[in-house]
Amino acid sequence: MAQPTTTTGVARGVAGGLAVAVLAVVTMVAVAALGLSLLGATAVGSVWPMSVALVALATGGPVGLSGALGSGLGGLGGRGFGAGGLGGLISAQRLGGLDGTVRGMPLGVTAAGIAVIVVTLEVLRRRGGGDRRGGVARAASVGVFFPLLVGVLALAGRGTIGIGDRATVGYRTEAASAFVGACVVVLAALGLCWLLSRYAVARGVVAVVSTIMLAGTVLGCLVALWAGARVAGVALLAAPNVLVIAAAIGMGVSFSAGVTGLPASVPLSSRLPAIDLSERALAGSGRHGHLVPTLIVVLVLLAVGVLVAARTRGAGRPLCRIGLIAVWFGAVMAVVAPVGTALAAISVQAGITVLGFRLGVVGIAVHAVTARAAVAGLVYGGAAGGLGGALWLGVTRLGTAGHGAAGYGAARYRIPKRGWSHGTAPRRR
Repeated sequence: MAQPTTTTGVARGVAGGLAVAVLAVVTMVAVAALGLSLLGATAVGSVWPMSVALVALATGGPVGLSGALGSGLGGLGGRGFGAGGLGGLISAQRLGGLDGTVRGMPLGVTAAGIAVIVVTLEVLRRRGGGDRRGGVARAASVGVFFPLLVGVLALAGRGTIGIGDRATVGYRTEAASAFVGACVVVLAALGLCWLLSRYAVARGVVAVVSTIMLAGTVLGCLVALWAGARVAGVALLAAPNVLVIAAAIGMGVSFSAGVTGLPASVPLSSRLPAIDLSERALAGSGRHGHLVPTLIVVLVLLAVGVLVAARTRGAGRPLCRIGLIAVWFGAVMAVVAPVGTALAAISVQAGITVLGFRLGVVGIAVHAVTARAAVAGLVYGGAAGGLGGALWLGVTRLGTAGHGAAGYGAARYRIPKRGWSHGTAPRRR
């Protein structure tokens, strides 16, 4: 009789994993569609394929761009170039075209999918009643079906965007790249679920960080709604990107944004210089606003360090415990900081071909040095872990000393069980 029960549990786990994967993908598409609608994307094209393309970007897959120069030159026809105009002599494909690639993860969409996977699997695990095989089957099912759904959905991420009156730019997603990126995303989500189920300190840290990210996103959306619907759409899709960049700047990591690939002879290159997004550059503006990211990062990391120290159990000397917490938290931040800065980076590259000649590739990029982010994460994480551990141990020592003093003071007097009678004082031993 045990075999049918086990089989039933595994079957339910597989079905539950499929439902979780479908719910995560649907949530990502809904968030992408809502953000694009707030941005006014309905005026330039269909929101459905653009939402699918945004989901592919959110899993790490690039989106290709293509367009014909002739599509924007139709107005030249019949203006002194004969009956057919220039468009009749040279086809759009022969005249030239545009091709490019967009890379960048809208972390608002990515975070929505990961949150659905983690929260739903955690709820199902607690309701499972200790069914280990069912839980493993559920996690494996999510790991298989989520990339498959994203890869199949990416096939529909094709369409055109209208630019101006006559020009259009086509876009297309790469299903294979979206599938591989979705595998990485779901593995990260499952790894986070494993950490939450095994380590209590991980649950506390994830709760603090998730609360901060959610509060920042909600606050950003509320402020953006007051500023306008377009700003609200940007906040919904890219608020985590902004938070990661602000946190990295607060730790001393510099981001740079600018246009690359333009020759010096082009006037546009002098009008669009590279923008240095660093604490030093912000400090050069003469204001003290550059201290806000650093202060927020220090307070958040210190709170997480205290939480890690509170959830870490172990015997030994206090200095050894503080050192272990500092090393552990520093090592974690040395991995999280460069990964976060790499995910927040955005790049757009476009090449133009005219009459068979390649004019070059122009790019717009926002990126940071990941090696510097790793060093900054190691330093800030180690310092926050050590200081947080010292604060927590100091508080616990004071609490223990206070309880000991109170116990000693109470032991000096004999307190009757029914309390003191009126007019009588405690009798000293």
